[in-house]
Amino acid sequence: IFSKHNYTFFVIGCNGQDGSLIVEKLISQGFEVIGLGRSSSSFSKCESSHFTYISGDANDKNIINMILKKYSPKRIIHAAAIHGSSGFDYESNWKELINLNLGVVSTLMEYARDVSDSHVTYLSSSKTLDFNHGIVNELTARKSNCPYSIVKNASTDIINYYREKWQISGSVLWLFNHESSRRSVNYFLPKLAMTIANSYISKDYRTDFTSFDFFADWSCAEFISKAIVNTANRGLNEDFVFASGQTWYAADLAIKAFQNLD
Repeated sequence: IFSKHNYTFFVIGCNGQDGSLIVEKLISQGFEVIGLGRSSSSFSKCESSHFTYISGDANDKNIINMILKKYSPKRIIHAAAIHGSSGFDYESNWKELINLNLGVVSTLMEYARDVSDSHVTYLSSSKTLDFNHGIVNELTARKSNCPYSIVKNASTDIINYYREKWQISGSVLWLFNHESSRRSVNYFLPKLAMTIANSYISKDYRTDFTSFDFFADWSCAEFISKAIVNTANRGLNEDFVFASGQTWYAADLAIKAFQNLD
């Protein structure tokens, strides 16, 4: 039975791993959802009359404003990102990085100034946090040491500015690594899973990894998406770190994964 809520969600970047999972969880909870993605059709596995998919570029301010004006969403989740696996060339994407983050966030916060009871949720990354002290929480200092973290931190600053000056409700969610079968095989865990599967079929299978010499915290993307939806729905005007709390050394994880299949 569909349970009608009194406000609509707008998910920007609804065709990504996080965006598509978020849409599905919102629909399952009975929300009306507007999704914006670049592809001609939605990647979500949930077909529903309560989901409206709009094909367009989030960098286009006119499209964003059209959706905001037409549907008047009270909950907005900015899940769009230019994000690649290790070695991704961010420097060649400066303009798009700035527009997709600073441009979109400022547009959303201006909208929230005019629409009462609205809330903006922005998905940031653990790459923006400084781990020097070993303990990470919402008060951890931020660092800007690459184009990706620079624009993410600048977007966080914009949200903080609107919260302090205009009392606009918004949340920044710092997400640690989280994976699902929807993640590109170029990422570490999906590639590791593919490698194990192929090695199980053929002992002669070989492939290359960029590095096994790094530490990471990995979670299940479906659990993270559920937490994002719950947080956005409540409209809490504060920030959160989402992680498993367990740190893995990549080489140890790979060895253990192979050992589990002898």
